[in-house]
Amino acid sequence: MKRRLLLARGLINMPKIMVLDEPTIGLDPQGKYLVWHKLTELKSQGVTQLLCTQNMEEASVLCDRVAIMHQGKILTLGTPQALISRYVGNEVGEIEVNPRERDKVVHDLESGGLDFEEAGGKIHVFHAAADDMPAKLVNFTERLRRRPATLEDVFFRLTGRLLVE
Repeated sequence: MKRRLLLARGLINMPKIMVLDEPTIGLDPQGKYLVWHKLTELKSQGVTQLLCTQNMEEASVLCDRVAIMHQGKILTLGTPQALISRYVGNEVGEIEVNPRERDKVVHDLESGGLDFEEAGGKIHVFHAAADDMPAKLVNFTERLRRRPATLEDVFFRLTGRLLVE
C-alpha cells in the first residue's frame, strides 16, 4: 500500500518527467501488474520516465532504452530487444552437466564454434539456433533446455554471475 501511495502522490501534479527507483519492489503480482499498467499508460501520454531497477523483466517491459550498469559504469545502452539480440541471441540453450561429462561437452561446444559460458553446473549456449547445436550433443538432449533469451541473460553475460563487493 505504501508503494501505491508513493506512486499516487507522485502523480498528483501531472508530472512531465518521473524518476522511479524500484517502483514495484515488495509488491504482489497484482500490485506489480497495476503499477506496470499505469506506467505504460503514462508513457503513452508522453510522460518521460527514468527507471532504476534490478528487475530485468521490469526493464524489458517498461523501458524503451536500457543502460546496463556495473560498478557505477554504463557497460551498454540500447533497446531491450537489441541488447538481447546483440549479446546473447534470441534463444539460450541450457545444458545440465555433471563434472564427469563437463570436459566433453565443453570440447564439443568449442569444436562446434558455439558461444557459451559455464555457471553452476549448467552451460549456457548463446547465439545458436536449434539446428546449430552440434550433432555430438545429441547425447545430452534430455538435459538440453531451450528458452527465449532475456535481458537478465545480457546482464549476467556482461557483469558475470558472481557477487562483487
